[in-house]
Amino acid sequence: MRHPAVKVEEWAMLLLYRRRAILVAVLLLAVGVGLFLWLTHDPLEAARPRVQLGTDQATVTAAVGRPPDSVFRHTGEEGANTLLRWGDGDRELYVLLDRHGLATDVLVAGPDVVRPLWERVRGCWPW
Repeated sequence: MRHPAVKVEEWAMLLLYRRRAILVAVLLLAVGVGLFLWLTHDPLEAARPRVQLGTDQATVTAAVGRPPDSVFRHTGEEGANTLLRWGDGDRELYVLLDRHGLATDVLVAGPDVVRPLWERVRGCWPW
């Protein structure tokens, strides 16, 4: 017959190992989620939904958070159009302003278009 103190020590060690395993799993999960969110963060893609269509250039600039890197103006039959461009490495944010100076289109272009997590999850749904 075994001594009862040995059994208590075995249980104590088992609980200690189990707590450590749970702690390591939680830490690994937190690091994985943080890394995933950090790698999928795109400042230009984050600025795109803040740009409201129908707003003027000053409002668009305030929504993006900095002045555009380039401003292109084109005069055609329908009047002058303005294209605002913000660059961030290979990625670019474009905002098209009509002849009245109001935003009509917003898009992010570049080789590595990373959609936000919510849009990727919604894309997996069958409906």
